[in-house]
Amino acid sequence: MRGYLTLFKLRMNAGLQYRGAALSGIVTQLVWGFLLITLFQLMGQNTMPAEEIATYFWLNQAFIAMNAIWTMDGSLFQEIETGNIQYAVLRPQNIYFQWFVRNGAYRLSRTILRAIPLFFIVFLLPKPYRMGFPASGTFFISFILSLILAFFTQLAIGNIMVSLVMKSKQIMGVRILFISLFDFLDGGNIPYAYFPPVLQTILTTTFFYSIKTAPFLMYMGSIPILSTLFFQFIWLIILMFVGYKMVSSELRKLEVYGG
Repeated sequence: MRGYLTLFKLRMNAGLQYRGAALSGIVTQLVWGFLLITLFQLMGQNTMPAEEIATYFWLNQAFIAMNAIWTMDGSLFQEIETGNIQYAVLRPQNIYFQWFVRNGAYRLSRTILRAIPLFFIVFLLPKPYRMGFPASGTFFISFILSLILAFFTQLAIGNIMVSLVMKSKQIMGVRILFISLFDFLDGGNIPYAYFPPVLQTILTTTFFYSIKTAPFLMYMGSIPILSTLFFQFIWLIILMFVGYKMVSSELRKLEVYGG
């Protein structure tokens, strides 16, 4: 466990050095947030009230480095492409949890640099762009728990992505496939309320729901607490189990320099 903590600290410290990139990222997220909020408010507030639309998209922009599928630690893929994965395998740590910790530190460091300044801004904006407060203290605590589960779920999905790259040796193909699916189905760009009812019902039974929609709706007090957290936890266990088996299977076939 100490080795994983040391690895986490090293990767966090490395990620926190990129303050300039974080500043430009905040500007991009503000602009993109304004565009999305304006678009969906123009589409009609019968589906979602104006304050909920603003709150939903500011939450998405604040935690995009944590829960967006495309914010993966690219060095994981580079190790597979160059063959340097052999050094990771030789470390006295389980490689699945190595990747889990490395990707988690990468995402968390970028979230800290961007989310805190963004919240200082969006809570002070004029209506209808101002971010709303949590529905209650209970829902805020539940939101934190839901966000943690969403974070771990995304890390589990990231390890599945890496295992598929090991299998196919196609980095861009796997990433484009996952990004296309998740950007459309996780509710980050299009809230589930704007989907047809049948598709909403289907998506709320999948792990896509766990990543963004569940914690954001929890913040606004729109969904039940216990059943949602239990749902997220079950999907996390399933995805970690599947990812672990996939990584273990690929490691048994791993060859470096023909050996």
